[in-house]
Amino acid sequence: MRLLIIFGVLIFGSQAKETISVCDTGSPSGKCAAKEPFCPQGYSCENGECCPAKLTCTNHYCFIEDKYHVCCNKIPIESVAPKACSTPGYTTDPLLGCYNVAYYPSAIPYDEGKKNCEKDGGRLLLINSADEGQKLLEAIRSEMIISAVIQGSRGSDSSYIDDKGNPLPYLPSMIENKDDEAKTKLMLTYAPPDQIKFMFSAISQGEKYNYFACEI
Repeated sequence: MRLLIIFGVLIFGSQAKETISVCDTGSPSGKCAAKEPFCPQGYSCENGECCPAKLTCTNHYCFIEDKYHVCCNKIPIESVAPKACSTPGYTTDPLLGCYNVAYYPSAIPYDEGKKNCEKDGGRLLLINSADEGQKLLEAIRSEMIISAVIQGSRGSDSSYIDDKGNPLPYLPSMIENKDDEAKTKLMLTYAPPDQIKFMFSAISQGEKYNYFACEI
């Protein structure tokens, strides 16, 4: 009996080496909360579970290239690497994933810009963390861009939700025009006074804009 127990432990140990724990922070169960995420860098809180940023967690599993991997706890290390972009104009970034800041010389309505992201096979970019917001700010700054439309809408109870109706995974402390009931959408822009950090700004769905941040 003792030999069988030792043999079982050896098998379990060899299997454990096949996956690498990526939950260096947070609760032992791997659970997280949208208001106080405990996911490591590069991961976002999706439905109460830590998933690689920009991936969807369904029933405690991350969906990656037609294969399911357990969210948080133990995830094959290869799932951490961002998928290369194949859509023209899009760039691969470890934090933002496959993204593009689309420029329209003649400003277009919010709904049209959002639909153009969807035509590319994606959506308006969803900011999952402060690190992602700062990364997008640096990206638009390098192109001399002041602001870009991102994903997010204000609901009937004044809380902000994503396109699926879920609470936004991240909101900065500063949201410009947040009390203006006519402005229900969001853009990312420079934060005063030094313009080194970013903030969200509430914008009108009926107005036109030049820059839209998309992700696939």
